[in-house]
Amino acid sequence: MFLAVIVLASLALLAGLTVVSVQGSVKQNQTDRFDEIALYAAESGAAAAMNYLRDMPHPVAGYSAFVTPSNVAPVSPAAIPGNNVVAGAMGNLFSADMHAWYAVKVLNNRDDTGYASGLDQDFSIIIAVEGHGPDGAVAQVELAIHSEKPPPAPLVILSWHRVR
Repeated sequence: MFLAVIVLASLALLAGLTVVSVQGSVKQNQTDRFDEIALYAAESGAAAAMNYLRDMPHPVAGYSAFVTPSNVAPVSPAAIPGNNVVAGAMGNLFSADMHAWYAVKVLNNRDDTGYASGLDQDFSIIIAVEGHGPDGAVAQVELAIHSEKPPPAPLVILSWHRVR
């Protein structure tokens, strides 16, 4: 009888540890999925910004209309589809069940001779996007883009990286 009680207690302990382990794995998988949704939102915002900015550089002033001196107060163009439109609101490009949205900011690159004065003189800018997913998940990406010539020249992606 005593042996049976010890075996049952051991099995109950093993079952409890299994449940705790499975719950931890499920929570981690959920967190990973939410992070991926936030990254997807950030990449979507970058694509929307590139599409919007494709024909925007001025023949002489480049992207000066979108940059500020030393990037102190970055511009977040409202005309970019879905920009700063929270999940579930009218104008958000994601389905409501994704709980995703993005915020795009346009920055001047530090190598530009007009960086301090807020002028784009090299037709190169940085698109910084923060993607938001469910449960507070956040991902940030930055793209450095360049227009070889004023519009309608194609944009060239100089670099892309995930910030966070």
